[in-house]
Amino acid sequence: EHVPAASAMRCTSAPCTPQECCVKEQFSWSTLTVTTEWTPRGQHCSAFFRGQLYVIGGWSAGGSLLGDVWSSSNGIIWDLVTSSGAFFPRRGHTCAVLGQHLLMIGGNPLNSEVWGTTSGLLWHGLDFRPGFAPRFNHGTVVFMNLVWVVAGWGEKGPTLSDVWASHTGMAGSWASIRTSQPGFSARASASVVVHRGRMWVIGGCFNMGLSLHNDVWSSSDGVSWSLVSSNATFGIVADATAIQFYGLVWLLGGRNSSSGSLDDVWVSQDGVAWARKGFLPGPSSSVGAAVNEDGVFLTGGFEGGPFGTTDHAANMVYSLAKVSPTCDSYICPPKWGSSAQNRAVVCSSGVCTAEECCPRKSPNAKCTTYKCPVGTTAKPPFGRTCSSRNCTAEECCTHPTCEGFVLFCPGNMKARPNPRSWTCSWFPCTIDECCLHARSCVGFICSGHALTWSSVICKQDPCTAKECCPVRDDK
Repeated sequence: EHVPAASAMRCTSAPCTPQECCVKEQFSWSTLTVTTEWTPRGQHCSAFFRGQLYVIGGWSAGGSLLGDVWSSSNGIIWDLVTSSGAFFPRRGHTCAVLGQHLLMIGGNPLNSEVWGTTSGLLWHGLDFRPGFAPRFNHGTVVFMNLVWVVAGWGEKGPTLSDVWASHTGMAGSWASIRTSQPGFSARASASVVVHRGRMWVIGGCFNMGLSLHNDVWSSSDGVSWSLVSSNATFGIVADATAIQFYGLVWLLGGRNSSSGSLDDVWVSQDGVAWARKGFLPGPSSSVGAAVNEDGVFLTGGFEGGPFGTTDHAANMVYSLAKVSPTCDSYICPPKWGSSAQNRAVVCSSGVCTAEECCPRKSPNAKCTTYKCPVGTTAKPPFGRTCSSRNCTAEECCTHPTCEGFVLFCPGNMKARPNPRSWTCSWFPCTIDECCLHARSCVGFICSGHALTWSSVICKQDPCTAKECCPVRDDK
């Protein structure tokens, strides 16, 4: 459930920890609509084609087969493309986009037809006898620029284990890749997906749907298949939906032999280790699924009931999208604060960082780089530690003199004589300490006397000895 964080991040100690190097990606399900435009259905197919989300055919509540085609640009507002395509109504068919064509393959009533469209409106039969046996509830993916057909229900009930491929889907282009075991056993309603340069077959059922699998198989060429897991954590499941999204295989919903439709969501990077990643908005099996850059879209499906019944067909559209992470679950490294500073912050790059989420816990600053103001010098000892992250002049500098203040004396006052030698009482110096009235006796030299009345304000300018000097008493 985690993905790598920034590779340049330096760990606080050795070895690195998942909290420092990995981030937990967050995804959210939402119900886009409960549409009244198309009939509730399951065992239909969905695909993104030319910027539109399509829903094609299926099995409606009450057991009626459908042959209509619907499209939507957002999954909420739907348009009827055609109420009855050139093909007959069906269920259990599959869809895939190969080049400029949207393909539809097989289905029930049992057939092996391959239909294609370049517009969604006009459908053409590309191949009515492709070589593989008629089937439904099979798997179809596009892999290595080929469209593949995998397993499914065959004629009169037996499950199949063959694999076929074509580079166009048209007549004469289909080739048998695998006819039988070794590899996965015969099955239908399995989940087939492409992930990490391989095809994957997950779960499925046999014995008329009464026996289910929970194994995982993969192949790089469709010929040789490797058993990845014989007893996967998600348990026995069929009619689940498998998609590849954000570097993970997602296994969504499905049904088992006892609980009907499921709302489970499982993810895996390698097909071996599976982790539960929440739940669907509701139980779903045999849904239509499509993925684009905006997220995952699930359409319709069966919400419950025993296998083979359609009473609980749905007309809901669910979507899954990645949610930008917030600082809520971010774990601050030890050198930072112990908890997130603002848990509601949405991280800017999709990966939260300590700079965004944590208050910095750093040592107190030193006076080494503090620039003392004019009129002061660095206070020994040089490089002393301040009381906080921000040093002050009181901590790092000697008390100021009036040297730098004299420039700010107002016009009716004059600078104190020898301002460099006059030390102010505190930061900053004040007018009262550094400036004198223009007619003050301060600085007046009394002849023969060491004392002047410095506080006297002269009546005339310049001051005179009569005003500033005390009368000498020789007695």
